[in-house]
Amino acid sequence: MKNILLLIIVSTLFSCKKDINLSETHWTVYFKHNSTFNYYAVSEFYFKNNDSVYNYRNFDTIKGRWILNNKKLNIDFLNDDKYEGNVVSSDSISGALLLPSGDHGVWYAKRK
Repeated sequence: MKNILLLIIVSTLFSCKKDINLSETHWTVYFKHNSTFNYYAVSEFYFKNNDSVYNYRNFDTIKGRWILNNKKLNIDFLNDDKYEGNVVSSDSISGALLLPSGDHGVWYAKRK
């Protein structure tokens, strides 16, 4: 019985593993410009095939470039905002936000 249960658990773990592909995906992004803030602001990232990314914010849209190396994600926007993070799963990302002002924040994203 233990062997069957172990086999089921291992099979489930391998069957849940998905390839990570950000191209042509939309993500809801929750971020704080300063880790001491009590709330998260919300925006949307759209990752394009050509390694460009758009950050749809409340009043404007910022374009940038993204690089995914293994599970390490780096995003550099034209306004000098930098998002660094790790792909936790095919549906979630989390990391640090580096702003040109010198502030350091946190962020996470969920696939739409």
